[in-house]
Amino acid sequence: MKFRRRTPASRFAQAERKAQAQRDAGIPDREPDQRATWWLDLRQVGGPWWRCEPRIGYVSYRVYTEPEGVRVMCGPPKTIMAKAAAKLPQTLSLRAADG
Repeated sequence: MKFRRRTPASRFAQAERKAQAQRDAGIPDREPDQRATWWLDLRQVGGPWWRCEPRIGYVSYRVYTEPEGVRVMCGPPKTIMAKAAAKLPQTLSLRAADG
């Protein structure tokens, strides 16, 4: 049998046939993702202003700089918060100077 490369249309058609067979068997479709876009605005303390958009099918988010729209990173919320904290200016020298 000769190998034939599958087109995107044929892959979509097969996936749709499989989904319809599952619906006919009583298996419900997945609910749509209910997560919303959220903003992390740390400009007042010298940090970044990021827009975090959910990735469908993953736990992670895509992070963009808000005014420019440049993608910064992709990761779960805990990692996003840690990277944002790392971008904040360090104030240890200011605390040491105060006494």
